[in-house]
Amino acid sequence: MGKLLSLCMIVKNEEKLLKRCLDSIADLVDEIVITDTGSTDRTKEIAYQYTDKVYDFTWTNDFAAARNHGIQHAEGRWILWLDADEYVSNNHKEGLRTLLKNLDEAAPTALLVPILNYIGDSLENRFIESSAARIFLNHQDIIFTRPIHEQVTYLNGQLKYYNTDFFIFHTGYTHEVHVEKDKSTRNLSIFEDMSEKSIPKDNYQLFTLANEYMMIGNHKKALYYYERVYKRANKNESWFIHCTVQYIFASMELKRYKEAIVLIEEAIGRWGQYPDFYCYLGVIYKTLGFDDHAIQNFEKSLELAELASASSGKFWLVSPNFGSITPYMKLNEIFSKQGNLPKVIYCLSKIIGMNSSDSINLYRLLHLLSLSEPVDQIILFLDKFYPKTETTNLKLCLQMSLLLGHEQLSTFYMEQCHKAELELATTYRLRYAIISKDHDLFDSTFSCLSSTPEDLEYVKSLCLAACIWKDSQYLNAVDHQVDESFSAFKSILEDFIKESPSEDNYRPYLSTIASILIELFKTGHYDTYDWLINCVPNLFEELANHMANYFYTQHQTELALDYYSLLHNSNRLNAESYENLGWLYMNQGEHQEGLEFFKKSLELNPNVVSIYTAICTNTNNPSDKAIYKEKMFNSFPQYRGIPFLKTL
Repeated sequence: MGKLLSLCMIVKNEEKLLKRCLDSIADLVDEIVITDTGSTDRTKEIAYQYTDKVYDFTWTNDFAAARNHGIQHAEGRWILWLDADEYVSNNHKEGLRTLLKNLDEAAPTALLVPILNYIGDSLENRFIESSAARIFLNHQDIIFTRPIHEQVTYLNGQLKYYNTDFFIFHTGYTHEVHVEKDKSTRNLSIFEDMSEKSIPKDNYQLFTLANEYMMIGNHKKALYYYERVYKRANKNESWFIHCTVQYIFASMELKRYKEAIVLIEEAIGRWGQYPDFYCYLGVIYKTLGFDDHAIQNFEKSLELAELASASSGKFWLVSPNFGSITPYMKLNEIFSKQGNLPKVIYCLSKIIGMNSSDSINLYRLLHLLSLSEPVDQIILFLDKFYPKTETTNLKLCLQMSLLLGHEQLSTFYMEQCHKAELELATTYRLRYAIISKDHDLFDSTFSCLSSTPEDLEYVKSLCLAACIWKDSQYLNAVDHQVDESFSAFKSILEDFIKESPSEDNYRPYLSTIASILIELFKTGHYDTYDWLINCVPNLFEELANHMANYFYTQHQTELALDYYSLLHNSNRLNAESYENLGWLYMNQGEHQEGLEFFKKSLELNPNVVSIYTAICTNTNNPSDKAIYKEKMFNSFPQYRGIPFLKTL
């Protein structure tokens, strides 16, 4: 029996990713064919560990030409093509081979394979789904066409397509990979070659050109091409959905909300059973300050996702995030502003339940729980999501406890880690010594260091220790390569410790000082907190505003109000502080006072549209409403045509 399935790849300098890809596919395919376009690293050495079919190809700025070179060497009846930054799921492998064995090979055939494209930061776990003809019949008239974003094409007509549950993971759109590979520069150069050679670009290629401009942040050019394609393309093309989403996103990035709303309404008319576009509409309402409408749309997206999931399993059109994490994130922000802590905790719990590796939102949730719940209840909650039987969970819970500065939680999880005989990072032990106020433990840990950790948390711990124990020796270990701001600040901190501050301008170090103040407060070193803030009396106004707004965002209202009152009495509140005070009063039902704070905020910063909306929707004074509505349109003339703003 001949070979059923050949994997064909083109690669260049993929030593970091190639092994992951090939390991995931080795038990599925019958042969692997690698085309190398000029690697200078260990790529070919790794490839030879899996196959002897490794071929060189001189790069000609043409992906289709390189792929066609590879498939010429394939012996399988079917061809699967992947890139090195992709890997496959272990699910449905046997089912795929069974399908391929039974498909009619008389007709020119291809399989549309779902692709889960990870986007943003690699730790965010966000992705969008697309599909492409990634498996096709090995036939002399089925080849790749187009120099970039190449397509599988049958030279004598149309391919017959089948769907499959088998899917591919793609990490090439994450921020880290895109920056490292500089893909957009390469891809845009290919488009330029096509223009110089007068090679026409069809709608799909214009769509992919728009995507390249989006990746480099040139939203105006991206919007230009999306608009052209949207108006001309066949609405039944599989990629048209993605063009619609990107067109909406580009419009929103350029604050062209009127156009975005029209596109969203058209999309809901076509695909209204999915949550994606209701989520986008919620984001626009939230941005413009219509929180009630935003909540309705976010809840609608969650409701649709639940209904679709119950009936078919798949609940999204482009990305599951639009029916899960994203609406909960946005609802969390709205409820936080409204001071509705039970709903904030509910949203954060849902987010953690969907993505237990989301340490940022886990931290936020634990902070809120620590304000009202006893330690034993917090531990029970953590056990639900992060069972102590898994060592990775113990380390994560310890890390969060240390970041919180919570001594009882930190002590509990330190003991659990010791019982499990886990090796802990130096930064954990130093941080615990600061939280437990154990100078001897800090010194013994610090003196045992054989090398300097390249870690910002380590640098922060050294600065905190220097402040707390008034010992500048710790600052000698601060490495400028880890964090330049802390490194530059250490000489000033040394002067503070010696009680001989210079007359230098400390304003460039405001954010660094504020960062240290926050950590001192979190770890319970209140006397040292007071000492440091008194070292920089010329920065008191800025630091007081900063700390007040920090406490506000942390829902520590009493502490925030202490600073706000002090600053308000001396007329030294900044725009953000006035806005936050406005919301505090509005949430307490004291609308008139809240509106006055909003007006003060706009005097200092007239570029926050949601505050204009808040004034117009909450004032009983028709004159005030007319004045601030006109001020809003003067500041944001592009918003004049938005229907729900016109009717304010």
